[in-house]
Amino acid sequence: ADHAMRQVAAARAAIRLATPQLRQRLRANLDVFADAIGASVTSPIVPIVVGDEESALAASAELLRAGFLVPAIRPPTVPKGSARLRVALSAAHEPADLHALARALHTVVRGLPGSARAGSGAESAPASYRLGAPRPPREGIHIPNSLI
Repeated sequence: ADHAMRQVAAARAAIRLATPQLRQRLRANLDVFADAIGASVTSPIVPIVVGDEESALAASAELLRAGFLVPAIRPPTVPKGSARLRVALSAAHEPADLHALARALHTVVRGLPGSARAGSGAESAPASYRLGAPRPPREGIHIPNSLI
Protein backbone atom coordinates (compact mmCIF):
# COMPACT_ATOMS: atom_id res chain seq x y z
CA ALA A 1 0.00 0.00 0.00
CA ASP A 2 2.88 2.35 0.84
CA HIS A 3 4.38 1.70 -2.62
CA ALA A 4 1.07 2.56 -4.30
CA MET A 5 0.84 5.83 -2.35
CA ARG A 6 4.33 6.82 -3.52
CA GLN A 7 3.34 6.08 -7.13
CA VAL A 8 0.24 8.24 -6.81
CA ALA A 9 2.28 11.09 -5.30
CA ALA A 10 4.85 10.82 -8.10
CA ALA A 11 2.12 10.86 -10.75
CA ARG A 12 0.52 13.95 -9.19
CA ALA A 13 3.88 15.74 -9.11
CA ALA A 14 4.51 14.87 -12.77
CA ILE A 15 1.10 16.25 -13.75
CA ARG A 16 1.75 19.50 -11.86
CA LEU A 17 5.09 19.90 -13.65
CA ALA A 18 3.75 19.06 -17.11
CA THR A 19 0.53 21.08 -16.97
CA PRO A 20 1.95 24.58 -17.74
CA GLN A 21 3.90 23.29 -20.74
CA LEU A 22 0.89 21.40 -22.07
CA ARG A 23 -1.32 24.46 -21.66
CA GLN A 24 1.22 26.62 -23.52
CA ARG A 25 1.53 24.05 -26.29
CA LEU A 26 -2.26 23.80 -26.64
CA ARG A 27 -2.57 27.62 -26.80
CA ALA A 28 0.12 27.71 -29.50
CA ASN A 29 -1.74 25.01 -31.43
CA LEU A 30 -5.00 26.99 -31.21
CA ASP A 31 -3.16 30.00 -32.67
CA VAL A 32 -1.59 27.94 -35.46
CA PHE A 33 -4.95 26.41 -36.38
CA ALA A 34 -6.73 29.79 -36.22
CA ASP A 35 -4.23 31.25 -38.65
CA ALA A 36 -4.43 28.20 -40.90
CA ILE A 37 -8.23 28.28 -41.21
CA GLY A 38 -8.59 32.05 -41.13
CA ALA A 39 -11.08 32.03 -38.27
CA SER A 40 -11.23 32.77 -34.58
CA VAL A 41 -10.34 29.74 -32.45
CA THR A 42 -10.87 30.17 -28.72
CA SER A 43 -11.39 26.57 -27.64
CA PRO A 44 -9.80 23.19 -28.35
CA ILE A 45 -13.18 22.13 -29.75
CA VAL A 46 -13.67 23.88 -33.10
CA PRO A 47 -17.08 23.50 -34.76
CA ILE A 48 -17.15 24.07 -38.52
CA VAL A 49 -20.81 24.59 -39.47
CA VAL A 50 -21.64 23.14 -42.89
CA GLY A 51 -25.45 23.22 -42.75
CA ASP A 52 -27.28 20.05 -43.70
CA GLU A 53 -26.73 16.61 -42.23
CA GLU A 54 -25.78 14.92 -45.52
CA SER A 55 -23.05 17.47 -46.22
CA ALA A 56 -21.61 17.06 -42.73
CA LEU A 57 -21.53 13.27 -43.11
CA ALA A 58 -19.97 13.49 -46.59
CA ALA A 59 -17.32 15.96 -45.39
CA SER A 60 -16.50 13.81 -42.37
CA ALA A 61 -16.10 10.73 -44.59
CA GLU A 62 -13.89 12.64 -47.04
CA LEU A 63 -11.69 13.91 -44.22
CA LEU A 64 -11.39 10.39 -42.82
CA ARG A 65 -10.23 9.17 -46.24
CA ALA A 66 -7.60 11.92 -46.09
CA GLY A 67 -6.47 10.65 -42.68
CA PHE A 68 -8.30 13.04 -40.34
CA LEU A 69 -10.89 11.96 -37.77
CA VAL A 70 -13.37 14.85 -37.77
CA PRO A 71 -16.83 13.63 -36.74
CA ALA A 72 -20.06 15.09 -38.07
CA ILE A 73 -22.35 16.52 -35.40
CA ARG A 74 -26.00 16.49 -36.50
CA PRO A 75 -29.51 16.91 -35.20
CA PRO A 76 -30.73 16.32 -32.57
CA THR A 77 -27.36 17.25 -31.01
CA VAL A 78 -27.42 20.57 -32.89
CA PRO A 79 -30.37 22.44 -34.45
CA LYS A 80 -31.59 21.32 -37.87
CA GLY A 81 -29.72 23.11 -40.64
CA SER A 82 -26.60 23.66 -38.52
CA ALA A 83 -24.84 20.29 -38.81
CA ARG A 84 -21.13 20.70 -38.29
CA LEU A 85 -17.74 19.11 -38.25
CA ARG A 86 -16.14 18.84 -34.81
CA VAL A 87 -12.40 19.43 -34.77
CA ALA A 88 -10.74 18.55 -31.45
CA LEU A 89 -7.29 20.06 -30.96
CA SER A 90 -4.75 18.97 -28.38
CA ALA A 91 -1.24 19.76 -27.21
CA ALA A 92 -0.09 16.55 -28.89
CA HIS A 93 -0.78 17.83 -32.41
CA GLU A 94 2.13 19.07 -34.50
CA PRO A 95 1.84 22.36 -36.42
CA ALA A 96 2.41 20.53 -39.71
CA ASP A 97 -0.58 18.29 -38.96
CA LEU A 98 -2.76 21.29 -38.12
CA HIS A 99 -1.86 22.95 -41.42
CA ALA A 100 -2.57 19.73 -43.32
CA LEU A 101 -5.96 19.46 -41.61
CA ALA A 102 -6.75 23.10 -42.42
CA ARG A 103 -5.91 22.54 -46.09
CA ALA A 104 -8.12 19.44 -46.15
CA LEU A 105 -10.98 21.30 -44.43
CA HIS A 106 -10.78 24.15 -46.94
CA THR A 107 -10.84 21.70 -49.85
CA VAL A 108 -13.64 19.53 -48.50
CA VAL A 109 -15.93 22.26 -47.13
CA ARG A 110 -15.58 24.49 -50.17
CA GLY A 111 -16.38 21.50 -52.39
CA LEU A 112 -19.73 20.86 -50.72
CA PRO A 113 -22.80 21.60 -52.86
CA GLY A 114 -24.96 24.61 -52.06
CA SER A 115 -24.13 28.29 -52.14
CA ALA A 116 -24.39 28.66 -48.36
CA ARG A 117 -21.51 26.23 -47.86
CA ALA A 118 -19.46 27.13 -50.90
CA GLY A 119 -18.35 30.31 -49.14
CA SER A 120 -17.25 28.45 -46.02
CA GLY A 121 -20.21 27.54 -43.85
CA ALA A 122 -23.92 27.79 -43.34
CA GLU A 123 -25.24 31.32 -43.81
CA SER A 124 -26.73 31.30 -40.32
CA ALA A 125 -23.45 30.24 -38.71
CA PRO A 126 -21.60 32.76 -36.58
CA ALA A 127 -18.50 34.14 -38.32
CA SER A 128 -16.23 32.39 -35.82
CA TYR A 129 -17.58 29.05 -37.07
CA ARG A 130 -16.75 29.72 -40.70
CA LEU A 131 -13.57 29.01 -42.57
CA GLY A 132 -11.88 32.14 -43.82
CA ALA A 133 -8.76 32.74 -45.83
CA PRO A 134 -5.60 31.41 -44.18
CA ARG A 135 -3.72 34.17 -42.38
CA PRO A 136 0.05 34.59 -42.28
CA PRO A 137 1.74 32.90 -39.31
CA ARG A 138 1.89 34.88 -36.08
CA GLU A 139 5.19 36.34 -35.04
CA GLY A 140 7.21 33.85 -33.00
CA ILE A 141 5.64 30.74 -34.53
CA HIS A 142 7.82 29.18 -37.19
CA ILE A 143 5.92 27.47 -39.99
CA PRO A 144 8.06 25.89 -42.72
CA ASN A 145 7.54 27.53 -46.14
CA SER A 146 6.38 24.20 -47.54
CA LEU A 147 3.28 24.43 -45.34
CA ILE A 148 2.27 27.98 -46.26
